[in-house]
Amino acid sequence: MRSCSVAGLLVALAIVMAPAMMVAARSPARTSFELYDLSDKLFSLDKVRSEPGTSVVVVDFFSMACAPCKRAMPRLSELGRAYQAAGLKVVVVAVPAGGDRGAELDRIRGFFEPIAPSFPVVFDKYSVVARQYGLISNGSASLPRSFMIDSSGGMVAEFEDMEGLASAIERRFGGDGAGGR
Repeated sequence: MRSCSVAGLLVALAIVMAPAMMVAARSPARTSFELYDLSDKLFSLDKVRSEPGTSVVVVDFFSMACAPCKRAMPRLSELGRAYQAAGLKVVVVAVPAGGDRGAELDRIRGFFEPIAPSFPVVFDKYSVVARQYGLISNGSASLPRSFMIDSSGGMVAEFEDMEGLASAIERRFGGDGAGGR
């Protein structure tokens, strides 16, 4: 009889704690990271999201092996410029496609140089942040993927394509952007 009471208590506790565990999965600890950008400067998501005027940070995961990721960069740069004054910050997390990480970093630098993005690009050399965000399964990254993080570090939304992300940004910041496009 007593074991039934303990089992019942454990079930009740699990039901009560489940929402708290779901919230914890979306807590600032899960979204926080520090990585080096393409000029070897340390980037901190916590620092950027807590800057005055920042309302949302888009964390976009990128790989040279991901054609949709590469096609999305000019549009993402355009959105970053258009809504920066309204509180949008963007960071691209470049995940290595495999092979030599030094050569991969050179390819990533070569790709972004002509684009001159309006946001930092950081290199997730060992895919630690991609794993932290749940994007690695069976050794490969599930891309494209973008996340909106609010100024307190909470995850607002997740996107699998540029169209969904662009629509959400335009809805959140009022359609035209700062430049009136």
